[in-house]
Amino acid sequence: MKLITTSFIVTLLSSALTASANVSVDVCSVYNSYQLVNLQLSGVKGSVGTKCFKDIGGRGYVAGFINFSTNRRDALWVVDQFRQTANYAGEFDAYYNTLEANAWAKSGSTQNLDGFCDAWKKANTNPEFFGIQTNVMRQLYDQPAYTFFKQLGGKYAVTRSVLFNTAITNGFDGGPNTLASLIVTTNQSFTKKTTGSSGNSLSVNGYQVDEIVWLKKFLDVRLNANGYADQSNINSYRYIINNGAYDWKPSVKVLDNSGKVVSVDCSAIRN
Repeated sequence: MKLITTSFIVTLLSSALTASANVSVDVCSVYNSYQLVNLQLSGVKGSVGTKCFKDIGGRGYVAGFINFSTNRRDALWVVDQFRQTANYAGEFDAYYNTLEANAWAKSGSTQNLDGFCDAWKKANTNPEFFGIQTNVMRQLYDQPAYTFFKQLGGKYAVTRSVLFNTAITNGFDGGPNTLASLIVTTNQSFTKKTTGSSGNSLSVNGYQVDEIVWLKKFLDVRLNANGYADQSNINSYRYIINNGAYDWKPSVKVLDNSGKVVSVDCSAIRN
């Protein structure tokens, strides 16, 4: 598994800066959130997108920085953008029609996709390809998640990261158990002003609700919807909350998927 390179850090920072314009969470915190989500979804700290495998859960092939999958449009969008670059060498030509059909049909079939992972790994030797991955991640998931974060009146990096992670794992709109649906379910739990010690309140159903009280409930709702497979992600966020680490600059201690405490920091973008 390739480690983060200088060119990748620059690409990631560029995405973070764009996503962070007029945002209450600073660039360092956004960068740390990207690192945590990468760790949670790839299982490897510092993965830059070479991972690719056939998913036994029915998502087709899963690949890249945040587990883009062939049964939805994020993998297709990465490939589409790469095909438009000057350095594209036809890596995905043999699979493109199937990728397009599966993405729009939300099909997890792997028929006619043998060799897709080899193509992905070859493409990933090009810095531009994993730069595209971060761009798609930001456009498809971080920006919609930030819209919800802003509507709620969120302040803290941990809340924004949870919403971002949920947009990736559950989708952000258009069906049951998506980010939008989970927010609605969480909000239904609050029928009066709810105080807490976070120092910031969200606007929920016309009531002021402490941000961290709301976030704890949201994590409960998400775990109930997703089940045991989501436990490691939830555990990491609960660990962060229990340590009072709401803002993530310059670093934050988190749990990896095995439950080990690790640290993510933004030292790479401050040097």
